Amino acid sequence: MERSEAWFIAIVAAVMGFILGSAWSDVTHHSSKGWLYDYQTLIAGFAAVAAGFVTVNAMTKSDERQKELTLRGAKLLAMRAAVVSRYFYNLIVEFSDSSKVFRDRYDVPSPPMFSAQDVAKVRAFQSRLTTGLSFESIASAVPIFPPTMAARYEILKSVKEKSDILTKLFESIIKTKATVPAEAIKKAAINFAETIEFSAPHITLFAKDLEQLESSVK
Repeated sequence: MERSEAWFIAIVAAVMGFILGSAWSDVTHHSSKGWLYDYQTLIAGFAAVAAGFVTVNAMTKSDERQKELTLRGAKLLAMRAAVVSRYFYNLIVEFSDSSKVFRDRYDVPSPPMFSAQDVAKVRAFQSRLTTGLSFESIASAVPIFPPTMAARYEILKSVKEKSDILTKLFESIIKTKATVPAEAIKKAAINFAETIEFSAPHITLFAKDLEQLESSVK
C-alpha cells in the first residue's frame, strides 16, 4: 500500500468515526430531524473529497503507467539501434586505408586516370554509409538521440550527401577520360580522401553512441 493511500484510509476512518459518533449522540439525544439531516452537508463534502481523491489517484497511476510504457519503448528502440553499431565499426575498418591510397596515388604532379577499382571504392563508401544511416532501427531511434548524438547523426548525413556528389563526379570523370585535366583528377581524389578523414572519427563516435544509447534513456 502506498503512503498516500494509507493516509487517505486514516482520514476516512477519522471522519467516519466523527460522523458516526455525532449520529449516535443525536440518536441518544432524540434529534428532532435526525442525524442525516443535520450532517448532510458534511457528508456531501466528504463524499466529494473522496471522489476527487479517487479520481486524482487514478489519473496519477495512469500517468505513471504511461511513462513506464514510454520508457520501455525508448529502451527497446535503443537496444535495437545498438545492434547495428558493429556495422559502423566495420565501415571504418573497410575504408581505413582508403585516404592514404588515394593521396599516394593521385596527389602527385601528374596523376593517372582513376582505375575502375578506385571508382568502385568511392561507390562502396557512398553505398555503405547510405545503408547504415537508412537502417530502420536507426531511423526509429532518432527521436531519443541525446543532443550530441543527434548532431553527430546530422554530420554523417551531410557526409553522405557529399559522398553522393563525389560518386557522380568520379563516374563522370571516368566516362570522359581523355578530356579531363590532371588537376581535376587530383582535386577529386583529395576531396574523397578528406571526406574519409573527416568522417572516420564521427562514424566511430556514432557507433559508440549507439552502444551507450540505452544507458542514456531515462
